[in-house]
Amino acid sequence: MNAAMRQVYVRCGFTVAAAAAIFDDQGIDSLPELRILTDLEVENLCKVIRRPGGSVQNPIEGHAVSLRAKNNLKLAAYWLRQQDKVARVVTPAQVLLDTIRAVRAKRDADAAYKNPVTADYPVINDKDWPKTIESIVEFFGTFLGENKIPLAYVIRETVGLPEGDDPSDRYAGRAEEMIRRAPHDSEAFKSDRTKVWEIISKMTKEADCWTYVKPAQRTQDGRAAFCMLYDHYLGADNVNNMASEAEFTLANGHYQGEGSSIMAIVALTQGQKSDTCWQLSRRQRLTSLRPKLWQTTQSWGLISTGASTCPRISSSSLRRRRLLWTQTSQTIEHLLKWS
Repeated sequence: MNAAMRQVYVRCGFTVAAAAAIFDDQGIDSLPELRILTDLEVENLCKVIRRPGGSVQNPIEGHAVSLRAKNNLKLAAYWLRQQDKVARVVTPAQVLLDTIRAVRAKRDADAAYKNPVTADYPVINDKDWPKTIESIVEFFGTFLGENKIPLAYVIRETVGLPEGDDPSDRYAGRAEEMIRRAPHDSEAFKSDRTKVWEIISKMTKEADCWTYVKPAQRTQDGRAAFCMLYDHYLGADNVNNMASEAEFTLANGHYQGEGSSIMAIVALTQGQKSDTCWQLSRRQRLTSLRPKLWQTTQSWGLISTGASTCPRISSSSLRRRRLLWTQTSQTIEHLLKWS
């Protein structure tokens, strides 16, 4: 391990003597010690390494430290913090120059990032809870917490880490990996959980749904608040009650005006994902709605079929029907994607 850590510094651009001084004299002798160094502390470390010391009888020579070595050491410390955020264990051999330099853009973006202001918070739409919940999740995916981790990790479905092999390249990006893998047992999580509570309480305090969020007020547990909101509006019981209405709406096969319950179909979006039987049933039922949608194109007069039995309708009514049909079709495809 001693030689491996010294090689980390050499790869960053330090001389062998300077690497030994960092390891032996300054005690930066492990990856955890390197990981906690801030940019300012790296600057001070390099100053100490450069500066000669000792006494007249026993002088200690300083060591040359290039700008390249100093910047690379900052990136190495930042890269190690990124690995810690996603609960990945690394070894000195993995701290390579190309690897640590790849996070430069992410580091600069983190430094320049500013969280959204209150005016940009999602708006509660009581008539469309699937889209409301989705907008809340997407919002927390862009709002960074104490350690620059998207707050969506606080409200993710599964608390534990993925089982088995879980390489970084399976994720679309760094943010997605942090959302899925950031640990829930850290001090940062406790702070972020409170921040999620503050945001959700501001969004819901004047809405009817505050009733279902309020029980988390005493502990200011944002994860609990989100789960209670989700379970009430999109939990298995609520979804199951509306599933039959959705199927009935399309099974009728005729236009019933703008009052047709698209929301009944939308409400199919999320059951309790841990319930495998319901999950499979919901997807089968959604898939079965596709041909029913196609049948409505004729009965609603949306396509020409030659000798149509559909009564003549006005162009404005036809436009409304087409819009309703398109919205319903897109909704079902959206639900299938999330099922």
